[in-house]
Amino acid sequence: MIELKVYEKDKRWWKNISYSTYSTLILIFIISSFQLFKIDSQYLLIPIILYIISLVIYHSYEFEPLSGKV
Repeated sequence: MIELKVYEKDKRWWKNISYSTYSTLILIFIISSFQLFKIDSQYLLIPIILYIISLVIYHSYEFEPLSGKV
């Protein structure tokens, strides 16, 4: 008989947050720190571009089928 592992949520809330949520929170923090310290806005493009690239890479891996037999 095959045993299936049932996904259980971790009791620690930060373990249940998705990568997209983490990266969005980090981006909000970066934008607010840029505004707080009055850093030139042209440098803000770097974290935004890295954010978009990381989300594209993450979503491309997220929906890959699992290898192996079912």
